[in-house]
Amino acid sequence: MSFLVGARVSLCPLSINDLEGGYSEWINSQENDYFTQHAQFPHTRESLVQYFNQKSQSKNDLWLAIKLNENNKHIGNIEIGQIDWVHKRGTYAILLGDPEESGKGYAFEASELIIEHAFNKLNLHRIQLGVHEHNSAAINLYKKIGFKEEGVWREYFLRNG
Repeated sequence: MSFLVGARVSLCPLSINDLEGGYSEWINSQENDYFTQHAQFPHTRESLVQYFNQKSQSKNDLWLAIKLNENNKHIGNIEIGQIDWVHKRGTYAILLGDPEESGKGYAFEASELIIEHAFNKLNLHRIQLGVHEHNSAAINLYKKIGFKEEGVWREYFLRNG
């Protein structure tokens, strides 16, 4: 079931089946975790199901699978989370987990879909995010979709000592 549909990708509610295979590998991959905090601790199927249940029931998190229109392949997840309905703000996050699909513009298309929905349907006023200063690919994406740098948290995210 598609929720938001673009030219090449659709954003769909995650299902239990989406937790199998690729997603479990992405979230536990030490190689892919340089710029995130996903793989600091191992994620078992049980912990992923618990996380799935929590996110699926939340009215403060819009957490969706990114799927290719041509074959319904699950290539990542995208979210507007921690929604504060009083101040009308939320936090954007994206995980494009399938390395074969990186660099093809899918993250940009998915981001445009969810951000448009957040502003025009959820009536949010502000969307924010955090990014590691050396994650140039992500920074380029965020600038392309209109995010502006507002500040720097020094020594917030430590890696390799």
